[in-house]
Amino acid sequence: MLSSKKIMFFLSVFLYSVMLTQFSFIDVADDGAFFLRYAENMLNGEFWVWNLGEPPIWGASAPLYPLLLAIPMYLGFSPEISIFSIGIILSGLSISLLVAYSSKYLGFLPALVLLLLLTSSPNFIYYSYIGLESPLTYILIVLGTWGLISNRSWCFIGIVSGLLMIHKLDMIPVSFLLLFSFYIKNKNMFYKAFLLALSIGVIWYVFSLFYFGYPLPNSFLTKILYQNDIPKVISMDWFSSLVFLYGIRPILLFFAVLSLFDKQYRPISFFLGGLIIVHTIAYTLKYPFEPYNWYAMPSILSLCILSSIGLSVALNNRYLIKFSSFYRNVYLYLTIIYLCIMVYFSYLNFFKSVKPINAFTNAMHDWAEAGRWVDNNTPKDFRVYTMWGNPAFYSHRYVIDGSFLNRSFEENNLINSLNPEVLILGIDPGTTSNNPGFFVLSEAKNNNYKVVMTVEKFWHPGFSVLVRKDVLHLLN
Repeated sequence: MLSSKKIMFFLSVFLYSVMLTQFSFIDVADDGAFFLRYAENMLNGEFWVWNLGEPPIWGASAPLYPLLLAIPMYLGFSPEISIFSIGIILSGLSISLLVAYSSKYLGFLPALVLLLLLTSSPNFIYYSYIGLESPLTYILIVLGTWGLISNRSWCFIGIVSGLLMIHKLDMIPVSFLLLFSFYIKNKNMFYKAFLLALSIGVIWYVFSLFYFGYPLPNSFLTKILYQNDIPKVISMDWFSSLVFLYGIRPILLFFAVLSLFDKQYRPISFFLGGLIIVHTIAYTLKYPFEPYNWYAMPSILSLCILSSIGLSVALNNRYLIKFSSFYRNVYLYLTIIYLCIMVYFSYLNFFKSVKPINAFTNAMHDWAEAGRWVDNNTPKDFRVYTMWGNPAFYSHRYVIDGSFLNRSFEENNLINSLNPEVLILGIDPGTTSNNPGFFVLSEAKNNNYKVVMTVEKFWHPGFSVLVRKDVLHLLN
């Protein structure tokens, strides 16, 4: 007979799979293509290199993720299958393990609610497969939570904490939160876990200093130092509104607070609650110029976990024993009815949100198609200027990264100074494919380019390939 843990594991796999079918798999998210370019170059023997033959650069801010993608690519799987499958496997394991062990430690109902909360979050499911680093973030947070609740060894906690330090800069404080949460549970073994985690982190950052020439991601430096003048389309409450006010999350916050009332769960509350607080402060004080919603996924995952713990506390007989069985049953039934209503509206919101998310995902196809056209129709030695990941990856050319996420920042106009043969650009809003405008070219002194093709199947007003006029005769 299957245990409740196994039942919840397989139910999680099933429900996650069903929700995935609602999304488009036409092409990867644009930043995900950055990872694919690094992974592809790794298969050519050059690690963390943007253009083959150039010095390495820590461009994509999650350095472990292209290493993972390189594994299935090495085994012969296509880049698309590799990046989708890695995301789905890591995310599916995260959800299934988390829910299965929640049923063991919190009870069947809180575990079921946790499963429904995660699978009814459109952003959580979308970022679980689309090509960004979120799946690795999910599994590390889940492993940290599991390590605390099931009393894993100091070695386990130390390794997870060390990997968090390397995975992303905003996970470094989370790594220390995990270590100090372990200290609350096991003071004697804390120092061993701390030294192991610190050793893993120090090895990576010392390696980075010598290998890349600096111990921080180039993409991070660009965003912090050189994107301050870009007009922002979001305000400073973007992160807090997404985490705490979207949909039913105010209710989740109430249940999350209840997790503090049971002493046995306080280390987890410190770990996950601390993550939410640290990220909220960081992304309120320093928020991006556009909504990078995947930045909020660690906090949303943590909020869902804490709310399920809070629900377990609310249903715990230790707190209800002083009431008669009648009032306990009334309380239980009302809570279940309330949860059913809450989950219903959560799924209702999910299906309303899928369509615009898929529309944006489909737009990535146009960006990728522009890159594929360059790959099929231009000489191999042509250089491409673009600011986006999909055109960069699918062009399979030497790429001049105009976003400076994968290239050290330069004040001068790269089109003027490097005179690339090809430009892959998005058409400016307010203009059309018949009379396109490109703000990058308006800043260039020598506008010696001609539009040779435009893709506007999904992305409007379109995505164009421009070729320098003196090399037009070399096109296939």
